[in-house]
Amino acid sequence: DYPPLGHRPGPRRRGGRGGSTPQAHPHPPRQQQQQEQQSQQQKQQLQQQVQQQLQLRSAHDRDGRPGSISGAAGIGTALFTFRNKVFALLCKESPIPTNELITRYRAANLGEFPDALRLGFSNLSSLLRAIPEVCTVTDVVSGPTVKQFVKLADKWQHILMSLERKREEICDAGQQVTSGKLLRWLESEMDMPLRDLGMERPFHFPYLKELHKTEADVEICISCFLADLMLAGTIFDLERFICKTTNVTSYEQLRLGPLLGHRMVQHYWKPAANLTRVPKVSLVDCAAALKAALLERRMDEKRLIKPEDVERQLVKSKGASSIHELGVVITDKSLGWAVSNVNRAGKEERDCIEKA
Repeated sequence: DYPPLGHRPGPRRRGGRGGSTPQAHPHPPRQQQQQEQQSQQQKQQLQQQVQQQLQLRSAHDRDGRPGSISGAAGIGTALFTFRNKVFALLCKESPIPTNELITRYRAANLGEFPDALRLGFSNLSSLLRAIPEVCTVTDVVSGPTVKQFVKLADKWQHILMSLERKREEICDAGQQVTSGKLLRWLESEMDMPLRDLGMERPFHFPYLKELHKTEADVEICISCFLADLMLAGTIFDLERFICKTTNVTSYEQLRLGPLLGHRMVQHYWKPAANLTRVPKVSLVDCAAALKAALLERRMDEKRLIKPEDVERQLVKSKGASSIHELGVVITDKSLGWAVSNVNRAGKEERDCIEKA
């Protein structure tokens, strides 16, 4: 449920009489500080354990094999470079075959692909958490080998292609694309659970995480647009505001489905069901309708102007049957702000004329 338009929560009052809500303490509780200190200590202990494992591993690698890297610093650098390259490949939209991944691994001067270093990962989520920090992996020696890890990488690339195709199908059908919808589809279509792919949480997958971030950005844009209405809010102006904020030329580039079907647009604007594209009605058209409504009110100055008066003039000028076909929302607060500014400007103009 969304709050009504024009609603802004007031500041909290301090505790006292009348059962008012006490003010939140500005400092974090002591329990939270202790948890942060414990997590910092655990991270330091984890780094020490990983460094010890790397030193033990380097001692076994000093046998003169071609491509072997001696020293904890060398293994750490190789591990960091390998993770960065694999992570960059997994994040690309087009899949990269395994032989290309092996070629890039060899190009980084890390030796032969599986034989130079037996680097393992407990799961793919540890890989994601290890970017860019190297010392967040708990198990370097044990776990799957590089060859097994590449099989998981190929599986992720297959999932990425499937998500891309499903997203295009949803957009072509004129429906809304959400990360939750794609996640539910992925769980129903995949032949293995998400945890086997190293995803302890659904949004550990970079593609779904980026989609979730795009959804959040659009919702923030809509909330800010509605919170700063001057006279009226049109879906046409909202679309331009979203495109300017997200640095895209059109809303379709976000690949989230039609803007008219967005849940917040449906809740606040209630567009007509027969609309297939955003009506080209801007704030300038609403200002012209307000001017016509003010001229009509001069016949009866005691009558207060209402949003319905402006909507009636706007519908009449555009030849529509209802305001819902124009994608316009006008509130009492935004209309009152506009009318008061018009009256103040008219008064200042009359005062200047009288003084002249």
